[in-house]
Amino acid sequence: DFVKSLAEHIRVDIVKKTECTASIGIGPNKLLAKLAADKIKPNGCYVCRDWKELLGGLDLRDIPGVGWKSQKKLEPHGLRTVADVWDLNDEAETVLGEIIGLGNAQKIVKYCFGKDDRPVTPAVRKSIGAECNYGVRFDGPYGVDYMMQGLAKEVETRMAGAEIRGSKLTLKVMKSKDTTKVPGKFLGHGSCHNLSKSIDIPLTRDKDILASVGMKLLEKLDVNVHSIRGMGIVVTSLKFDGDNDAQSSSPLSSWLKKYKSRASQTAHDVNDDTSDIDQDEIMADSAGVSKMVTFEEEASETTPHRKDSLMPNTFSQIDQDVLQHLPSELLDELKSEYKTSRKPVSEQSPTKQTGQRKIA
Repeated sequence: DFVKSLAEHIRVDIVKKTECTASIGIGPNKLLAKLAADKIKPNGCYVCRDWKELLGGLDLRDIPGVGWKSQKKLEPHGLRTVADVWDLNDEAETVLGEIIGLGNAQKIVKYCFGKDDRPVTPAVRKSIGAECNYGVRFDGPYGVDYMMQGLAKEVETRMAGAEIRGSKLTLKVMKSKDTTKVPGKFLGHGSCHNLSKSIDIPLTRDKDILASVGMKLLEKLDVNVHSIRGMGIVVTSLKFDGDNDAQSSSPLSSWLKKYKSRASQTAHDVNDDTSDIDQDEIMADSAGVSKMVTFEEEASETTPHRKDSLMPNTFSQIDQDVLQHLPSELLDELKSEYKTSRKPVSEQSPTKQTGQRKIA
């Protein structure tokens, strides 16, 4: 019929676009649709037309909400299958309630009779990423930076396909508990500790930025590379490319907008004709490369305040901890924003009041 034909067309499209098979379950509610998909996996389509036919052969363990703990409590009372609950008729809720609690019993009995009033709402993507935890060993020609670049490239590709960018990056690392033990699966990860570290980043999906920040987080985790058995990059705080904020903001301005409110809480009023220039030293390291740049700031009554700009008035109002992780391309953009009121020190006039700032 039409419904099943439509589902088959969807499955064909999935295979063409992703080269992955898919199973589709169709039913009058979420529960029956899910159970229908479970029945036909790994590659097929099933339409539930009779809930009794679908549920009649299932164990209670197949019903959402019945875990192994509940199963252990129910089996001693002769309750193993959905049909066993049917046999209790009107006493089902009372009997199950005495074993697993009334709230759980009401939900499970309702599911056993094919009832589910949960609304069907579109799932909103909250994260996107890429992970690998098989065959991860760094005793060959390729180092951890090579894997990080590969993960970042894959994340960029997936984000471009979804037309989204993100402003928070999480690095996930699987650290072997004992590198001397051989895992049961060839080149598997074995028993591991799961570690992760996150940081806010400018709104982006650029693979170079993702890889650079990922390497910085790996340094902070301080994990021996030879104990790494899996690694992943996950980006959250997502925005679609079509969002107004995403279209109107550059990576730098998005970053500054986020931290301006924090800076404004500690900022002091600056007198336009002051001759005292703060000495700020900012350390910023991107991909292990540092360079020193010195600016001259001219104190003048004509130097405008940035009242309508996202830019803080001085470097001292910018979150220094975040600047340490700012990629070089964004640091260059930041420097260009302040360039109008600064000159290279080599052009410094002896009659002008100056202050020097170091930017790493």
